Amino acid sequence: MSAEEVLLKFLGKPGYKPMRLEAIVQALGGDKEDLRRLSKTIPRLIKAGAVVTVKGHLLALPSGGAAAGGAAGLVSGGATRSDGPRMMRSPRR
Repeated sequence: MSAEEVLLKFLGKPGYKPMRLEAIVQALGGDKEDLRRLSKTIPRLIKAGAVVTVKGHLLALPSGGAAAGGAAGLVSGGATRSDGPRMMRSPRR
């Protein structure tokens, strides 16, 4: 199982509460090399919609996103698509 798969499985555990990447790596028994590797992977996972940030720095799975049963993925041109709910709202006018 890849480090990315281990991370997504950990984030999907029942009762998981959003936490920083450093705390996740520590909880999984990883070392500094694992932290370095995952810190390079996280931006891609966020862009693909597989992971979201909460309060700016805590990592979680999107509600209704890829790992929660919805469909999220990359489309041509590197943009993302998601059948899950939108996490950002447009400003009220």
